[in-house]
Amino acid sequence: MRVLQFPCLCLSFLLMLIGIAHDAFGIPAGMFLYPDGRLAIGAIADTAQATELLGAYSNAFFLGVAALLYLAGENAHTHR
Repeated sequence: MRVLQFPCLCLSFLLMLIGIAHDAFGIPAGMFLYPDGRLAIGAIADTAQATELLGAYSNAFFLGVAALLYLAGENAHTHR
């Protein structure tokens, strides 16, 4: 299914950038839980009241999910 290839590759590129920006520029990125029960994943601007759930593993999480999406996008057109 070639339709899935482009979205998977774009999302994997975005997650890879978020994972790298977390380490390179100190951008608050990860999985955050707010006191009212909201869950936010990604590069978040307002993290003052949020609890970070992934901690030091956020970079590995983003890069791992990016790698899986990349592989899924590359293999989407070969399997019918």
